[in-house]
Amino acid sequence: MAAGTYILNDNFDLNRDLPPQELPKVKQSFLHWPPRKELLWQNTTLYRFVPASDQPLKQGKYSPYWIRKTTLDEIGRYHNDTKVPVPELARSLLSVAFDFKTTMDSILEIRLKTQVYAFVGPARPLPVLMDPKKRTDLNPELHSIQSQGRLEQVYLPELTPEYVISHRHLYLKQWGSSTFLY
Repeated sequence: MAAGTYILNDNFDLNRDLPPQELPKVKQSFLHWPPRKELLWQNTTLYRFVPASDQPLKQGKYSPYWIRKTTLDEIGRYHNDTKVPVPELARSLLSVAFDFKTTMDSILEIRLKTQVYAFVGPARPLPVLMDPKKRTDLNPELHSIQSQGRLEQVYLPELTPEYVISHRHLYLKQWGSSTFLY
């Protein structure tokens, strides 16, 4: 990049620049604080599990939580070994709470238009992830998924369309041995 060119999040400090109401949530999502700051190159592809009906942009921004292809592949390997459905594995290995995302039946893929700085680190395990629709007062552990966390996540605050070349939904299908996307 040319001298003087702005790189998204170049001077962003999570402790200083996140809104006070967001900082505890972001701290809770990472196993180690602070996560490492890493430069992502132009044309980097990132993914996130979403409902098929999900709109990629909310109030002009993309969600800040993403994963790389290596993490997506790791979830696929766990699925091939265990036959546990991919959405359940992703929820457990990335510690995605039900109140944050109720269904995860597709994957949103983006490609970065330019270099950006992101914050990268393993997801923190959460005690137990509960599906509130299936929770009962008689048995609160019913229909819960143990959160293992520890897979790498990419946190990219302030991501807007000017930094993204393209986005598309990849729909989950019946899981094959080599791939789980079509």
